[in-house]
Amino acid sequence: GYDAGQWLPYATAGVSQLNITDSGTELEDDGYVYGIGTDYAWSDSWTVGAEVLKHEYEDFAGSGDDIDMTSVAVRASFNF
Repeated sequence: GYDAGQWLPYATAGVSQLNITDSGTELEDDGYVYGIGTDYAWSDSWTVGAEVLKHEYEDFAGSGDDIDMTSVAVRASFNF
């Protein structure tokens, strides 16, 4: 991330795996994930943050279908 005082914005990217069970058949494939987020130092003890990730699987398990998902997370952390 980038140190911007009380704010810590960041970008992330990586590889992911999706497993689906459909009518007793297990399907799995690899894809990729990328996103952005930020943390904010509310105080010396508390940090709050948020993150948005995009998950993409092209031609999932050879089906010809593309699967795209977006996840959003909001968190609070207590720092010891």
